[in-house]
Amino acid sequence: MKKFPVISPKTMYSLDEQTIKVQKITAEALLMRAGKALTLTLLKTLRFDSDSNHVLCLIGPGMNGGDALVMANELHQRGHTISLFLASKKLVKASQTMVEQLDQSIHVITDLESLKASLDNVQYVIDGLFGIGLNKMISAPYDKIIDTINEAKKYVISIDIPSGINGQSGLKMNQAIRADLTLIIGHYKTGNVLQDAKDYHGKKALVDIGLEPLDNHHQFLVHDGYFKHIQIERKHHSHKYDYGALLTIGGAHGMMGAPYLTAVSALRMGVGLSVTLYHHEDYHERFQLHPEIMAFRYHNIHDLSEHLIKKNAIVFGPGLGRNQPENTQILEFLLETSRPLVIDADGLFYFKKYINQSVTQPVILTPHMGEMARLFDLPVETIKANPLDYISKLTDKGYIVLLKGPTSILADKNEVLLSSFGTPALATPGSGDVLSGMIGALLARKLNPIEAVNFALYIHSQAGLTAGIKEGVESVLASDLIHWFPQILARFNRRKD
Repeated sequence: MKKFPVISPKTMYSLDEQTIKVQKITAEALLMRAGKALTLTLLKTLRFDSDSNHVLCLIGPGMNGGDALVMANELHQRGHTISLFLASKKLVKASQTMVEQLDQSIHVITDLESLKASLDNVQYVIDGLFGIGLNKMISAPYDKIIDTINEAKKYVISIDIPSGINGQSGLKMNQAIRADLTLIIGHYKTGNVLQDAKDYHGKKALVDIGLEPLDNHHQFLVHDGYFKHIQIERKHHSHKYDYGALLTIGGAHGMMGAPYLTAVSALRMGVGLSVTLYHHEDYHERFQLHPEIMAFRYHNIHDLSEHLIKKNAIVFGPGLGRNQPENTQILEFLLETSRPLVIDADGLFYFKKYINQSVTQPVILTPHMGEMARLFDLPVETIKANPLDYISKLTDKGYIVLLKGPTSILADKNEVLLSSFGTPALATPGSGDVLSGMIGALLARKLNPIEAVNFALYIHSQAGLTAGIKEGVESVLASDLIHWFPQILARFNRRKD
């Protein structure tokens, strides 16, 4: 299976330097190679080489401006009409040299009003304002330039990353160009996939510029190929206990829907037995819509052992509430068992006490950004700026972490997987509870923990995409996701009968 590395801007810069050193070329030669490869990928992707188009190239102060200048020259030689907007008086040396050697027929613009006028006549805009090194907020005059491009609603091609997106975090630095196509140089960067990235990149295409190979890389973008080997099937000669038993501990006054969704989603993922456990004070409020879900009550930690008998995995936290002190003791007890454990939602509130405790059994933490911030007593903005740094603080102690988002980050101490299948349809109450049940079911069915989380996340996203089409993205309910599991899981049933 082909793997697609996702690297940091720092790693990309090091890779550039290594390529220049090993291949004994100059930085300018590498820039020229990149610009030509970008042009060929653009022509192949959009297939407009046979016609003459008017292309406006935005030239920024960094190396992306140099890439855009090479593209401008390449397209000009192929008969396209080129206009250049020089967004800065200070250009890198290679860019300044190319500007001085421009063909006289290339129209050069240096002021905002001329840019606005030129946009009336162009079909395409190549965005070379900023690259992956951007780490501060967009300020004047670049804010007006970005607004002008976005308002013009032309087809925009960004080089490496849309200008205004942070190359490390994927966050919008208060403004960003909305690209229709982003040509990513060499490898995906974290800023190409995380957080705000999906709202600004449009389609993405990798551009090979002959960089030296990466060494010992462990961070990859998940794609469909990760799941081609998975088989979901039932043997004729089998019974329910062959498919595992999941225990869900959760439910409190007013939040009984959460463990219910977890338990139902586990059944739809094929778990043999789905059991729910409620605090005795809230047991009477439980949902009873599915007779297949078994339900029990507990008074304190001493009641727990009997309910763990023949259970293959546990989900702790959906709708649990935060006002039962014994839940802290229960979690401590669960962390000492050998069973795979998923800690979600309010379970993470109780987990905070044990954040510095190491584990050897599979313990999966499934926070969203807000929950991650509460675990570390930090502002959400701090976590968003460097999510991978905080994930590693947990994986170093043996935890498996799924940080949920538009691109979810799944990590253990050995590998980081970035799953970019998410859809806005999943931004609905109970969606996370459904996912926890899916993960728990696959763990109970004895899938490898990382594979279980990764596959559950994939099916969850595919259900969200399907439900969004069928119900409309604005109207998807968490229970709608469960409805589409059978159809999606059927793709992984290899049986002929």
